[in-house]
Amino acid sequence: MERYSMLPTNTHRTSKVSDAMNNLRLDNRRSTINTRTSSGRTSLYGRQSISMGNNSIMKDPRPIKEKRWQTAAIQKLVSFLINSGYPHPVAPKTLASPSSKDFQQIFKFLYSHLDPYFEFLKKFEEEVPVILKSLRYPFADQITKANLFTVGSLHAWPTLLAMLIWMVELILCVEQLGDDGDIDESLTDPEKAEKQFFDYLSKSYAVWLAGASDFEEIDTVLTEQFAEKDEKIKKSLKKVSNDYSILFAEYEKLTQNESPLTQFERQHSILESDRDKYKTYIEHIEVKRQKLQESLLSLTQESTNSEEMVKKLTEERIALTSQVENQELSPSDVDRMIAERDQLKKTLELTGSQLDSSNKAVWNKEIAVQKQMDILERRVQRYNTLLYELDLLENDNPKYQHLSKELEIFMHQTKPESMVSVNLRKEAKPAIHSLIEDFKTSSFKLSDEKLGLQEQIDNLNWKIVKKEEEVGTTESQIQILNQRYCQDKEQIGQVLQSSASEIAKLERQCHDMKMEAKQIQNASQTRLTKIQKEYEEQVRKSTQEREALMCEVVGALSTSFNFQQGISQSLDDLLHIAKENLDSVMHESP
Repeated sequence: MERYSMLPTNTHRTSKVSDAMNNLRLDNRRSTINTRTSSGRTSLYGRQSISMGNNSIMKDPRPIKEKRWQTAAIQKLVSFLINSGYPHPVAPKTLASPSSKDFQQIFKFLYSHLDPYFEFLKKFEEEVPVILKSLRYPFADQITKANLFTVGSLHAWPTLLAMLIWMVELILCVEQLGDDGDIDESLTDPEKAEKQFFDYLSKSYAVWLAGASDFEEIDTVLTEQFAEKDEKIKKSLKKVSNDYSILFAEYEKLTQNESPLTQFERQHSILESDRDKYKTYIEHIEVKRQKLQESLLSLTQESTNSEEMVKKLTEERIALTSQVENQELSPSDVDRMIAERDQLKKTLELTGSQLDSSNKAVWNKEIAVQKQMDILERRVQRYNTLLYELDLLENDNPKYQHLSKELEIFMHQTKPESMVSVNLRKEAKPAIHSLIEDFKTSSFKLSDEKLGLQEQIDNLNWKIVKKEEEVGTTESQIQILNQRYCQDKEQIGQVLQSSASEIAKLERQCHDMKMEAKQIQNASQTRLTKIQKEYEEQVRKSTQEREALMCEVVGALSTSFNFQQGISQSLDDLLHIAKENLDSVMHESP
């Protein structure tokens, strides 16, 4: 679904950017009016073009081929277009592979912020390289006509996207320059400072030529001008001091409580201990399971042999019965039958002893099953403990309703699904999977918030660097004025001595304040970077350990359930076989 801009066109900002760009053009043209040489020609902004002898193309240091960088760049471009009143529909999905028409509209809209009076008279593919070179885009040689014809291709779009982002940053920079022009106008232009001092000397010389000796009014004007500059410097330093106070308050807040690194290390050691215990316990259960499987196979073999023996004896009894009915009995037959009866009694006694052995084996298996049930109870207790630690008990969230109550075991139930209070396979297991997905989603949200904070920190660092450059420029200007003041000191006389001492005092104060602010900024930046790295590392470790723990819990529950179900089925089959054997023996006995 495409997103349409609901904001009006920001004509005020456009005119401000245009005025700033025009001022830059006029200043550059004024300073380079006589710089034309045979090796190149003056560009649109007054800068002499440089001829590269080896025709080398500068490589873009930005990771424009990475998907993550492209996504962030598209979001930044879309945000700027919407906030600037872009008249056409725009969305991140559209800019993932834009058409030539979309690219032309976006480029023309961005360039209109830099030069609102420019008209595209030639073909678009011919105008763009010229415009980029006039804007002094560092990688203009990488923008070819082939790229402009195939805008949405995989090899062309990253380069064009990087160029659009550069234009956005240029617009924001020029806009910032226009916003700060009134404040720093007298501080960033050395020619104005020279002109100011020259006017002062001219006026003083004119008064002196007129025969007057009172320079108080002229000195007052110069003093007010210096006081105004000093006030601007103080405001700048005050802003830097406020930024430092905010960063220091955040640092104090982070250092008051226990270090997150210590907390995560302690939690990590606990999780590692639990993991080792689970591994040991699972190995023990595996050994028990193998032994029970061997015992079950032995009992099954014995039961099969008993069934075959009973079947054989039954057939013999039927055969003897039919034989007795079909023939007359003689004394010898009676003796033979008595002997066979004695033999059958012995067989019956042997079968009874085998039945006792089977009962004893069943008793031993019941004891083993009871031990397994005790182990299962401990595992259920561990499961309930984990629910409590994850704050899932009595949770009102419908997604975790099957995890909001403790798991209970009913020992006297015969069916596996009735032995626990929650259906582990159909209810608990999907809820645990949903919990894992929620944890992953929370981790992704924290990563997005971290990226936003990092962007804010980068903007603040950029502002601090800019202020440092302004303070350095101011310091150099003050030094130049101080040197000129010393050279003309004897001509002006004793009247300017008080002003000279005041200028020197202001210079020292500015230098001291600059050094102090720079030290404070470096210390704050170092601390902030260290804390950020520790936070990212702990978030990553916590996420990995939480996912590993969840996987182990799910595996353990699944193993326990399958083991319980197998044991129950084996006991039911064994009990059924024993009952059948007992009934058969009871029927055969006289």
